Amino acid sequence: MKNIIKALAIILFLASTHGAWAQAKPTTEKDKINEVINELFNAYRAGDSARVAATFDKKALIQTVREDASGKVILTEPVPATKLLAYIGSGLAEVHDERLWDTQVFMDKYMATVWTKYAFYLGKKFMHCGTEVFTLRKVEGSWKIFYLADTRQLKNCNVPAGIK
Repeated sequence: MKNIIKALAIILFLASTHGAWAQAKPTTEKDKINEVINELFNAYRAGDSARVAATFDKKALIQTVREDASGKVILTEPVPATKLLAYIGSGLAEVHDERLWDTQVFMDKYMATVWTKYAFYLGKKFMHCGTEVFTLRKVEGSWKIFYLADTRQLKNCNVPAGIK
């Protein structure tokens, strides 16, 4: 009986401290920047356009570098992030899941760039992979994305096993 009580006490202790770890505030500016990127994709997975909007600057733009059908590399026209927000806000039929790896953060005072590899899944189906580059600025103490560019590859993706 004493062993059961000890085991329950340990489980309760670990459960209560786990919540504290999960809610720890980021301590460095790079942690804060990573938190913005993670929140963007957590909110995207949840289909929550208001949470996604909170990660973007009001004037944010999005562009893609990709190959067209003939193999020519093109740069799409810049699109306001509000178009992405409207798309998410219209209701997503399936989970939109972008999984990141090899993330690097570069910063100087009030501007930062995040460079990361990603794989995009629609529901459980792999759609494409590539690289995303985010440019952020510090606005009243908070980091906001003001530019997002990505590449898109449909094949030859080297997605790590832990990401698939």
